[in-house]
Amino acid sequence: MVGTMTRKRTRSQQVIKQLQLVDKPIITLYDLSAIIFKLFYSQIEKYKMTPKEFINRRINELIEYEYIYKNKQVKSNSVYNNYGHKTNDIYEIACCIDPFSYISHLSAMDFYGITNKNPENLIFTTPALDTWKNYARIKMKNDLKDYYDIYQQYGLKKLSKITVDKIGKHNVREYRTKNYGRYKNIEDMNVRVATIGRVFLDMIHNQDLCGGIHHVIEVYEEYAKMYKKIILKEIDNYGRKIDKIRAGFILEEICGINDEMIEKWKGLVQRGGSQKLNPSDSYSPNYSETWCISVNI
Repeated sequence: MVGTMTRKRTRSQQVIKQLQLVDKPIITLYDLSAIIFKLFYSQIEKYKMTPKEFINRRINELIEYEYIYKNKQVKSNSVYNNYGHKTNDIYEIACCIDPFSYISHLSAMDFYGITNKNPENLIFTTPALDTWKNYARIKMKNDLKDYYDIYQQYGLKKLSKITVDKIGKHNVREYRTKNYGRYKNIEDMNVRVATIGRVFLDMIHNQDLCGGIHHVIEVYEEYAKMYKKIILKEIDNYGRKIDKIRAGFILEEICGINDEMIEKWKGLVQRGGSQKLNPSDSYSPNYSETWCISVNI
């Protein structure tokens, strides 16, 4: 019995050493399955059990020895705290659960300290499902390398989308898009967050996810001059025509900012159009002749 217990603990410690190299406070069943399979594939046959049975037994041993344990902030049977790591940061937890997501919209505004609102929802952007699955296949191939094909043949745990409704007290809201935005990795944290330029573009493009048009205008009034060059470059490179018209109106007419790029955007204006500054509200006769847009706020 003692010998068996020693072997079990030794196997668990081998897994833990690999988990330390992952350097994430949150791990998933896929992470565990891939690591265990690579470590013990050559030994599995002698245990007279299927790879799936072997992996499940090793995971249960890790739980038994308290090397891993369920994350209390997430209601999911696929999410665990990694041994020797600890985080209560909701942004870090979200980015570990979905490796292709990044914090965005009002949550990103909160991260950068440019909003006085306390977001009730954790908002993050993630690719459309088909794109997500493609990214997952690529990541699995990189993770498993020469073991990828045999891992697939055994039908073992794939890297798949984990849906969570809440992290801690915060409701989770995913923004899925085919037009994956620009983000940056935060040093010393497993956090990805939209770039500050992307955040200002998102304020124009998705006003409702950024506190509404009135809050967007407040933030632009306070911070647009500080981030002027970044905002103009992001919107010019990645914004739609209507984004440039709405941003141009706010920057010029409300924030008092003048720039050659804003002048260029005026060339996109269509006379006789019925564009609205706030797309979610009804048309208003209060109208900007310069930008040909209903100022419905």
